[in-house]
Amino acid sequence: MASIEKIEVEITKIESQFRRQALWRRPEKKPPKITIKEGMDEATAAAANVMNRIFYVRSLPACARMFGHAKESAVFAFNHDHKTTTQKVEYARVQLNQLISDIAMIAKIDQSTLTRIEN
Repeated sequence: MASIEKIEVEITKIESQFRRQALWRRPEKKPPKITIKEGMDEATAAAANVMNRIFYVRSLPACARMFGHAKESAVFAFNHDHKTTTQKVEYARVQLNQLISDIAMIAKIDQSTLTRIEN
């Protein structure tokens, strides 16, 4: 299982790339959001936070024009299809790797600084 800390570091790198290249603009459509409840354990809450950050990046105009907006079904999948904390962290890892693959097609993004997270 990938650690949530590695995933958070990678999403921070992605966000800084968008800011550095002046691609960080307000989304045209409100991104989906996973509600972080009080009773969630730390790892699940951290995975939900990472997923919310991924949804926000996917909703940025540079990404939304090329790949479409983040889907509401991803929230449902996180909340209901993946039951254990390990499954939720793994789902966040898969979504992050998919985001890295997608944004590699954006010309301004330096993909040499981004690394896919393996198991």
